[in-house]
Amino acid sequence: MPAQFRLTYEGKTSDLDITTLYVATSFERKFDVSFQAVGIDSQRRMEWVAFLVYKAAESQGVQVPAKFDDFLMANPTIEPIEDESGEGTNPTDGAQ
Repeated sequence: MPAQFRLTYEGKTSDLDITTLYVATSFERKFDVSFQAVGIDSQRRMEWVAFLVYKAAESQGVQVPAKFDDFLMANPTIEPIEDESGEGTNPTDGAQ
């Protein structure tokens, strides 16, 4: 699966895939909600996206703090990645 988000954190930029089993199960354990809920615009929360990117960064070798709140306090930039056609590749933007 291609990367869905670009993270800029402490001057470094990384493209991240949030759809790995580790990231999805970490999300479900923390928020007690199905990973599929991230794809529903009316239910999506900013904290969910930030957590998914945080866990993806952690699992894909990006240096992030041990605590999620410390990551948030550093004010990271999180942007969805668009494919070559200009369509969002972020799976939370529409049908899968």
